[in-house]
Order: sequence, then C-alpha cells, then structure tokens
Amino acid sequence: MNKSTRQRQKGRTAAPRGPRKTIVIANGIAAIFMFVSWFSQNVYENDLEATKSTIESDVQFSNSEMTKALQWMLAFQGEIRKEKPDPEIILNSSIGYAETVGQILEAAKRVDPRSAVLSGNVGEYHKLYQPLRAAADQRDLKEIENTSSALIVWFRSIGPDAHEAINAKLTDVSAAGRNWKLIFIACFMFGSVVYGVTWWISYFAPANKQ
Repeated sequence: MNKSTRQRQKGRTAAPRGPRKTIVIANGIAAIFMFVSWFSQNVYENDLEATKSTIESDVQFSNSEMTKALQWMLAFQGEIRKEKPDPEIILNSSIGYAETVGQILEAAKRVDPRSAVLSGNVGEYHKLYQPLRAAADQRDLKEIENTSSALIVWFRSIGPDAHEAINAKLTDVSAAGRNWKLIFIACFMFGSVVYGVTWWISYFAPANKQ
C-alpha cells in the first residue's frame, strides 16, 4: 500500500468526524432545552401553582372571616345605641370584632409579605388594638366604645388598598405561571425538533453517501 492510498483511506476514515461532532453538539443543545423544559414544568410552574393555591386559600379564609367580623360589628353597634346597653355584649362584641380583624389582616399579609400596604396594615392594627385590649381589661366601657369605633372606621378605610394589593399579587403569580408554561412548550418543541433532525441525519446521511 503506497503513501497516497493510505492518505485516501485516512481521509475517508476521518471524514465522518465532522458530522458526528455536529450531531453530538446538536444533541447536547437539545438535551439542555429538554432539561429547561422539564425544570420549568416540574419546579417553577408547580411551585407557582402551589403559591397561587395558598394565596387563594388565604383570600378565602379572609372572606369567611369578613362575615364574622360584620356580625361582631353589628352586635357592637346595635348594643351601644340602646338606652341601657349590656356591658358584657359591648365587651365581647368589641373584642370579637378586633380579634377577627387581626386574623383577616394576618391572612392578607401572608398573601404578599413584602407588600408595604399589607404589612403596614398589621402594624397599624396593633396600635389600635392595644388600647382596646387595655380598656377591655379595665372594663372601661366608654374607652371600649371609642377605641372600637375608631378600629371600625380604620378597617373600612384600608379595604380598597388591601384588595388592590392582593389582586396585584394574584395577577403577578398567574402571569408568571403562564410565562413558565410557554417556556416549557417552546423548549420542549425545540428540543424535540433538534433530536428529530439529528436522528434523521445520523440515520440517512451514511446511506446517501454510499
């Protein structure tokens, strides 16, 4: 075997290295996209769905507690209008209302702990609740009436801003979930196409050359 023959054989042996290298690189890229697809669906998307479910549970709890708070408030306001109000009803209804409001605000804060509005509401609530609790411990009906009435007015005033903050958080979570779903679909489709093309090249290219 002369030198030129050996070089031609070497060239034929080395020729497939280019296509094989391209196929390996393409398969590597496809694998990365398939991993991103899996990760977006099984980690981020699932995590966002769990977050959304938790938020909706807290919102549901807040709504149910709002009904309870309304009942306490009506009992309190109805009693203080009487000529001879019952001190026990005033005391129990004012504290019942205040503690229910506290649970509503804590649930709202859990929706978005980083929200200045929702976190700030909890701080303001404690400033109003502490004097009411002190007046209740001393059974000071006049002070109970004043502090409880102030709490009722304040709680009504924060409603629109709190609802806006909660709805904004729900919108953000829903939008993020949709975005990750789109990423999953795009990466999965791209990875599948690349895998299909590389399989076609690896299967048919040698046959064409022969």
